[in-house]
Amino acid sequence: MSFLVWLFAKMSQPARVRLGRFVGAFIFHVLRIRRRLGDRQLAMCFPDWSAAERRRVLKACYQNLATTVIEGGLLHQLAQEGPRTTLPPVFAHEGFENFEKARALGKGTLIVTAHIGNWELLGVLYSLMGVKLNIVARDIKNKSANKLWISLRESSGLKQISAKRRQGGLKQMLQALKNNEGVAIVLDQNMAADKGVFVQFFGKPACTLDLVAVLAKRTGAAVVVCFTHRRPDGTHYTKILPPLEWEFVASDDPHADVVHNTQRYTSLIEAAVREHPEQWLWLHRRWKVQPDGKPPLP
Repeated sequence: MSFLVWLFAKMSQPARVRLGRFVGAFIFHVLRIRRRLGDRQLAMCFPDWSAAERRRVLKACYQNLATTVIEGGLLHQLAQEGPRTTLPPVFAHEGFENFEKARALGKGTLIVTAHIGNWELLGVLYSLMGVKLNIVARDIKNKSANKLWISLRESSGLKQISAKRRQGGLKQMLQALKNNEGVAIVLDQNMAADKGVFVQFFGKPACTLDLVAVLAKRTGAAVVVCFTHRRPDGTHYTKILPPLEWEFVASDDPHADVVHNTQRYTSLIEAAVREHPEQWLWLHRRWKVQPDGKPPLP
């Protein structure tokens, strides 16, 4: 697998994109992994779409995912080039000053993102530009792939924090925020009912990690939401939104403001998915856990 990363690093970016589109189309047409699930979720979220439109978007979803994996070579290439002060030609962005505003508050930065475009490039790029970043991630089930991906992330200066509390993840997050560093969390994955809160995502209940809101309330850390998407020419565009202030909710339920703020972050993710639906991970069972033990959606 490390040979493949080396090989992908030697390729040009247009070649990586072409290969990713080919591999993604092959998986879509031939292997058809989770294709029915993706189609059902698209039909639920975009009920006005035709079958042909869902098919087009779902195929592009596979192609984006395959290209993201192949761009592991780009991660390796960027890490080998080392720290930088300017963006490479394959990137463009807006809102970097919002990172600076958040850091200036001195209480750390909670960075919220989602599986849109090549989300892996977000952390690597800004780490190489001098932003102290810690990424909270689950382990990949394949041990070899997990070891390789952690190596790719950390070679650029990122520090990976385990999402499992028993591995000291929470303690590491708190320490990073205390050091005024960034802690990046992907907030669009299904959670077990005892590890999240239910908020609305595309008008349906979705069990969502409440960790960002809990940490923001506990530490006073700024919350910055950012996304990246792939443009038609294969380059990447990143948008960093202004820091979000904590919103209090008057309620007898002490957890109400955590739910409220988690909903705010999730609504921004939904808006980003609606803008680039073909680049979100429709193969993930986002609505698997439902309130009161109800059957999964869709």
